[in-house]
Order: sequence, then structure tokens, then C-alpha cells
Amino acid sequence: MAARQGWREGSWEAYIEHLQYHYQANGLEDDARKKSILMSVCGSETFTILMNLAMPRTTMDLTHSEIMAALKEHCEPTPSFIVSRFNFYMRRQTSTQSLSALMAHLKHVAQHCQFGATFVDMLRDLLVVGVEQDQICRHLFAERTLTFSIAEDIAIAQTKMLQILLAPSLTSLELTCHLSIVWNNIQPEHPMPKRLEGGWCW
Repeated sequence: MAARQGWREGSWEAYIEHLQYHYQANGLEDDARKKSILMSVCGSETFTILMNLAMPRTTMDLTHSEIMAALKEHCEPTPSFIVSRFNFYMRRQTSTQSLSALMAHLKHVAQHCQFGATFVDMLRDLLVVGVEQDQICRHLFAERTLTFSIAEDIAIAQTKMLQILLAPSLTSLELTCHLSIVWNNIQPEHPMPKRLEGGWCW
């Protein structure tokens, strides 16, 4: 179990979230018991780091919350929101990057941008700006009320349609069937346009 192996590298946040499941599975709610478990499973390297962070106090003097806060700041310090926003605004989809990978990166970077209530709107805007395919952008521009959810659905659907259209072995009937399935998943309340049935979705 990863939680019992201690944190060595990678996302500290992911490790701690995994550890919370360990607490929950074992019915641990008391902070003192959580601290004891954490200290016994964190590994010698992490324990040594904590000892140094605690000085001149000892690990015995720290609460579970203090330990978690100290280790988080050391292992995964909060990046500057200005730097995070710069990385966020500059992000563009590359020719070798999938749409899902782009979205995962944008969501990760946006967590530290302090966008507040505009978080979802900023994701929508960067999706429109960052997507590589101009054809997808035109479909996004055509939406009068474009939310992030709608933009993501359209971008995913159009990406799938492009992949279908580029498949060399599909017959006209198979092509129409595949396009119809993708279309109905995103806009089931509207019939598929005739131009899509002919194999042209742009």
C-alpha cells in the first residue's frame, strides 16, 4: 500500500489524499492516532525531514495538523500565483498532446492561480485559446452561451469526429454511424446536421 510505504517523490498532495483513505478505512478520527499512524508509515527520509523542520521542538511536540502543514510547505510549497498565471496563460496544445492532457494540465496549473469565482470561466477561455485545431475554435465561437462544460464537450466531440474522418478503412455508412454516435452523446436533443451525415463536420 502506497500510504504505508512513505512519501519519496511525486505529488505530496496525492500522497496525503491517499493517506486519508487509509485513515478512513481504519476508522481513524482522533488526531493523536492519525499522527501516530503518519509517523509510523511516512518513512525514515520523511521523518528526518520533519525532525529538522520541527527544531528546536521535537516531533512529539507537534500536532497532526502542524505536521501536515510543515511537510506540505516543504515537499510541495505553494507556487507564486503570478508564475502560475503566466504558465496558465501561455499554455497551448501541441501537435503531440491530446485534448485531455491539455485540460488536465490547465486544471492543475489553475489551482494555484487564485482565480476565485472566475476559475471555471478562465478554464473555458484558455481551452478556446489553447486548442490546436482551428476548426474546433470555430465551433466554440459559434456557441452563444459557452460554458466550460459545453466547450469541453464540443472540443472532445470534434476531436473524435476528426479522428473518425481520418480513419481510412471506414465505409460511408460506418462513417455516418460513428459520427452519429459522437453527435448524440454531446447534443442528444438535436438531430445530426445533414452535412455531418455526408462526412463533413467542419
